[in-house]
Amino acid sequence: MKDMTETHTTERTYYYDLGEHGIEPDHESMAAFLLDEGVVYLSAMWDAENNEGAYLCININDYFHPAADSEDLPWKDIPKLFDMYRKDSYDGVAQYVADKRGIPNKHWKETYKKLDPLEENSYNKDMKKFTQITFNPKGDSYNLFFLDGKLLFQGDYYHDKVEHLFEGITIYLSFMKEEYSRERWFAETIDDSVEYWEYDFEPDNDEKLEKYLKRIERVFNLEKKR
Repeated sequence: MKDMTETHTTERTYYYDLGEHGIEPDHESMAAFLLDEGVVYLSAMWDAENNEGAYLCININDYFHPAADSEDLPWKDIPKLFDMYRKDSYDGVAQYVADKRGIPNKHWKETYKKLDPLEENSYNKDMKKFTQITFNPKGDSYNLFFLDGKLLFQGDYYHDKVEHLFEGITIYLSFMKEEYSRERWFAETIDDSVEYWEYDFEPDNDEKLEKYLKRIERVFNLEKKR
């Protein structure tokens, strides 16, 4: 009887690497290659409502943010990612995701370094009070983060990953044994037939937090969370 515990390993040979000139690969072969390389994986998360089907997702953990992270891979983009990975390895993968998200191709450590209190003196070390304002908290939320009353950064949860960015900052501060406080507000439109983005909800240049909150409470219900 065959020993079912015996492990067999086989190195995959891709047909487009064979021959003098090679053969142009199809989408299926390129996807198989990316799966074998661990660049992509199969997931149903992009159809969470129905939980049906398998989708190609790019593994981009701990690159743009110090957290689990992935990006869906459209069928039409398989050749693009395939070429970028074959040319520049993981740097090509990161560049593809950055291009798709419309963000700079920077590792999270490089991004957070700009917020280093010891090197950039970017905030008052005696205060370090963060204020987060979340618009549309029950839906696709949009967040603004203030530091000592001054806007630090803003963006949505999915594309901009701003909450992951903030989490990384707090991890850094905790590691450096720097104290900080956090205040959070939820903002929902008073007229629920109007979307938050239909109002002028973003702070003006150099608009301080106190003045900004007074301005937006004319059209938003503000609830302070603890």
